[in-house]
Amino acid sequence: MIDHDDEYQLAVEIERRLPPFVALRELVLLSADIHINPANIALLARCPNLKRLELESPDECAVRYLTDAILAFCPNLVELVWGGEHDYADELVEGLLRSSRLGWRVLRLPYMDNFGASSYNVVMENAKTLEELHLHKWGDVTKEILHDWFLNFVCSAENLRRLTGHQHGERRARDTAVEVHAYDAFMKYVDEDGGNCKWALGPKVESLQMQIVGIPRPDVVCREDGTPLRDEVFGKESGDGRRYEIQRYIYEQLAKMTGLQELVLGLIVIDRDDLTRYGINDSVYSKMASLTDLEDDLKCEWEMIKLFNYQCLEFSLESGLELLEEMKKLRVLDVTSTAHRIGVPELEWMRVHWPRLKEVRGLASERRWAGEGEDGMAVHAAVEEWMAVHPNGIGSSYAEADNGLRR
Repeated sequence: MIDHDDEYQLAVEIERRLPPFVALRELVLLSADIHINPANIALLARCPNLKRLELESPDECAVRYLTDAILAFCPNLVELVWGGEHDYADELVEGLLRSSRLGWRVLRLPYMDNFGASSYNVVMENAKTLEELHLHKWGDVTKEILHDWFLNFVCSAENLRRLTGHQHGERRARDTAVEVHAYDAFMKYVDEDGGNCKWALGPKVESLQMQIVGIPRPDVVCREDGTPLRDEVFGKESGDGRRYEIQRYIYEQLAKMTGLQELVLGLIVIDRDDLTRYGINDSVYSKMASLTDLEDDLKCEWEMIKLFNYQCLEFSLESGLELLEEMKKLRVLDVTSTAHRIGVPELEWMRVHWPRLKEVRGLASERRWAGEGEDGMAVHAAVEEWMAVHPNGIGSSYAEADNGLRR
């Protein structure tokens, strides 16, 4: 009986005797019952000019063969689209990620619980060549390491066009998003006189999806549902006086991305099916008054599932929004479930300076996190009234359609 290793080596010898596919640039390998036939992987021996490879849930054995085949036969491979869900060992992922000789331009990686430190290191090694990075889930590396990794990545990825993760409804309750801790990044920036804390992301970026956390927000005086804040919401920097200074640092980094079309800084909505694992079905969900109720039901003794970001960018004129005026191509801003301060003055500013802006996802907010003294309901009502007058889009390029509707 021939084992898989012998079957693969035999298939490679057969393929190498046949003419190469010199014009082939893209290849898709689909798996049946998560197993890719070794003979199909051996086909790579005839693909010397392959640039893009798409995979769907290959098993561990297939990943090993793919690593060997790419290293041996595919010197021009720079794009890897790896879909599905699997608990790969970190060393297997690391091996495949090291197989590109020219450095990856596109990496789209599957949902993996074990995406670990070695794999992170390889992605970082490719930071300067990467144009697109998509991860369904960042793995089980500690948060402290992830904070540094994310910051180091955005300070190195000078050719990046797209940084994306979950879509709404795909996120699981305990998934970690791409996250930059603004307070820590700013303090490094100050201590190192700029140093390595200036982001390398620039005009090439078209889509950016991440979380900005750790901004001191003394204006946030209660939780999203109006109840008092808990100690774990803020931590040591809650009373820091650098609220605007830190935000302006972040705005200055974002301002370099003049080609940005989609900016997603809001929290991604959790998969409803995943909530059932915590005893929260649709009937329970529909009775909840707020996201904070859901947070309380998901909370366990060692971890709080974050469903609202209180330490976020405000996107207010007072905090430095005008620094982003050159983002003329911006079409979508997502601030879902964040304590933003976008009111009518900010919408008027966006109408002038972001002419292509179609929508602000997560705009609607009753401002309950700001407390009753802020007259949050009045702000909410004014925003609703403004949006009713501009139903076709926020930017000035939609003005003609709005005027036609009013006539």
